[in-house]
Amino acid sequence: MLDEVSRAENGKVYPYFYGRKTAGIFQNQAQIDAYVNKDGEKLQPNAQPGDVIFVDINGDGKIDNEDRTKIGKGTPDWTYGLNFQASWKDVDFSMLISGTIGNNIFDATRRLDLRYVNLPSEIMDRWHGEGTSNKNAPFLLEQ
Repeated sequence: MLDEVSRAENGKVYPYFYGRKTAGIFQNQAQIDAYVNKDGEKLQPNAQPGDVIFVDINGDGKIDNEDRTKIGKGTPDWTYGLNFQASWKDVDFSMLISGTIGNNIFDATRRLDLRYVNLPSEIMDRWHGEGTSNKNAPFLLEQ
């Protein structure tokens, strides 16, 4: 497992998310068997249905650390804010709205070191078998 999720590099936005691009979830064994390089060798020989499909970015016919690339940025293109205050007699009201536009979010809320944790709602849409999801891989619920 790689610890590096972001990078800083001259001439690029700081910081940017760094990792492997994905192309969905393997739905069945036939799809795994068909995901091969130009020599007919499986790109992910240990994959099982429900595993993430990683993209061979550099085209060398294997999935390795050389296939990691920029996969997003945390720095927003725009930030905004709105502050509103009103008062009348002994009643006052204040509101602050703020946000960002044009950035990606790295969700580091899934703790793999704890067995019992609250999980995000996306777990309901995870892969449960062929055709159930092509976006969310199954979660490791039992450790």
